[in-house]
Amino acid sequence: MLASNNWQNILDKIQSIFRNEFKNSFPVYIGDNKKAGSQYFRIEPIKSVLSSRSLGGESREYFMNLYLYYPSADMSKVKSILKLVTRVENLVYKNSTFNLEDDTRAIDYRVTSTELISNPEESLSIVLFSLVVEHTSIF
Repeated sequence: MLASNNWQNILDKIQSIFRNEFKNSFPVYIGDNKKAGSQYFRIEPIKSVLSSRSLGGESREYFMNLYLYYPSADMSKVKSILKLVTRVENLVYKNSTFNLEDDTRAIDYRVTSTELISNPEESLSIVLFSLVVEHTSIF
């Protein structure tokens, strides 16, 4: 039995990293697909995969999607969207390892893919970042 909620600890930390970087310009939400203004981030947990297990703990990879909702499906704004994409990718790279509230460490936090999605009906651009982080739990 795991001593803490690893999903919640990881999601809370990632939310904090993004909130610290983007302050009030892009709110950061976990879970629900609710519209939260014209520009915001939404973190969606997807799955975890067991990497290894021992008597003292286990290592898992946690997979999640990060959505960036940004006004304007107008392709003339693509330069500003790509600038945000680079900023997010750099932020993840700078935080490739981080400590969690339970004194464990998450490692190898990375962006595995990025997809640009336009929604012209809502004048909205969505950037989907696929994220992975590895974490070792101690029993």
